[in-house]
Amino acid sequence: MDAIKKINAKIAVAQSVRLMGGIASVVLGMILFGRFMYQMGITDEQKFLSKAYPDEYAAITEKVIKKFEKH
Repeated sequence: MDAIKKINAKIAVAQSVRLMGGIASVVLGMILFGRFMYQMGITDEQKFLSKAYPDEYAAITEKVIKKFEKH
């Protein structure tokens, strides 16, 4: 009976590790998906601004490029 209890304890630990690994994977996946969607929103907003205000957007883009070239 003790041998069965030891085996069951090992199995319980293995199942707990699998469960925690699965939860961690889901959480990481949700974080990465959230970052992806956030960036897609920024990209879509930039596309909209470049079409709605092409002159202003071009001027801002030039300023940003100059700023990053200095660093």
